[in-house]
Amino acid sequence: KITDTSKDINSNSLTNIKNYKDIKGDENTSSNENNKGLSSFFKAEKVKGYLVSLWFIVVMILSFVTLIKYRRFIKKINKEEVIGEKSLRLESVFIRAKEIIEPKKKVRLKLTKLVSSPMLIGFIKPIILIPKDLMENLSEKEIEFILMHELSHLKRKDIIIVWLFKIVEILNFYNPLINISGRVMKEDCEEAC
Repeated sequence: KITDTSKDINSNSLTNIKNYKDIKGDENTSSNENNKGLSSFFKAEKVKGYLVSLWFIVVMILSFVTLIKYRRFIKKINKEEVIGEKSLRLESVFIRAKEIIEPKKKVRLKLTKLVSSPMLIGFIKPIILIPKDLMENLSEKEIEFILMHELSHLKRKDIIIVWLFKIVEILNFYNPLINISGRVMKEDCEEAC
């Protein structure tokens, strides 16, 4: 009976050792899978870091280019002369339009060849830009409507909305839907006048 017992112990020991190896093998396999998961996680994190860095660089470049272009345009506009005594007709129409719209800020009017359609620029020191060529073909009433339209943009603070949306466009440069919605928003601002 002793030998039978020793056989049982030996067979139980062998079974236990085999089971132990199976368990250890499973642990090694799962630890290898965990290591693979961790390494792919760190690779993904590295890629995310590169993408965020690339996004930041593009945003900075777009911001810089936008501000430089705007600053250059403002410098060119500031060289243009303000409407004054040279065009009493236009000045009187401008005064009538300001009386009707009643803007809260002082606004200047400039004739320029730098733009192809009337526009308002600047929020701190707003300027209405009128193309020189346009003035020759319009009646006083048409000019008055154009000026009232641009003064309405100033009164409703559309220029702030346009700049805020420009920031959104820069931050989301990779999203074409933002660019499309920007165009729609600008059209809506024009139609609202």
